[in-house]
Amino acid sequence: MKKIMIVLFVLMILGCSKDEPIIVGGDKDSHGCIGSAGYTWCEEKNSCVRIWEEGCKAPEMTKELCNSSKGSWNECSSRCQLDNQGKEGVACTLQCEQLCECSGLAGFRCPEGYNCKVLAENIADALGYCVPSQ
Repeated sequence: MKKIMIVLFVLMILGCSKDEPIIVGGDKDSHGCIGSAGYTWCEEKNSCVRIWEEGCKAPEMTKELCNSSKGSWNECSSRCQLDNQGKEGVACTLQCEQLCECSGLAGFRCPEGYNCKVLAENIADALGYCVPSQ
């Protein structure tokens, strides 16, 4: 055990260079998150977070959250119809989905942690719907 400790100590000394100082907190990942400070990348929030402080899931979409961000809450919307605006030959079933609609002429917005998904690029006033940020 004593020999292992000596070898580790020697390796540690040899690994340190006077020309390359060790920078505490200089451990940013590809997203700029500082791991030594407890930050990790959260896809859902599109930011660096401390998991134990705020979690990593985007808040659940509710009517209140949608309306507070200037979105348009629709109790009976359809992703299929919104995704296929302006397309011919597409049939969507009549199923209601609660969605926070965004974009369009009114400029509806999504809450923080969500992006507006609009697939109808050729329609100036096309509506989309809010999806968690990726």
